[in-house]
Amino acid sequence: MKEVKVTSSALLSIIYITERHNCQYPETMLSFFKCVIHKFWSPKESNEITIIINPYGETVCFSVKPISNYTIHVNQNIIDFKLFLIFVAGIFLFFYAKTLSQSSAFYYSSGTVLGILMTLVFVLLLVKRFIPKAMS
Repeated sequence: MKEVKVTSSALLSIIYITERHNCQYPETMLSFFKCVIHKFWSPKESNEITIIINPYGETVCFSVKPISNYTIHVNQNIIDFKLFLIFVAGIFLFFYAKTLSQSSAFYYSSGTVLGILMTLVFVLLLVKRFIPKAMS
């Protein structure tokens, strides 16, 4: 993950050249929520603006307005901690699979959690049909 920090003594704003937030036709619920957060909670003008860019996603191109003296700092995290945690959880499940599969508490609790999650996914798929119509 890359973090781009733009600082200046004067007020500045970031203008995205490529459409980073597709607000007109959101493809997923996650992109819809990102669009709402970007629209209502992102600062319009500030002395310091931080942009977080996913290195595995699409290309992000932006410009800084007004064009005056500003400084750009780029920090890149070598290890993505979310992917590292998923890797550690996978190793844990691999070595403790026999013990977990014989545990009735794990069996019933995982079934309950999966049932609740699948119900939420089903409700979100039903609601997805109505979201693009409401934004038009």
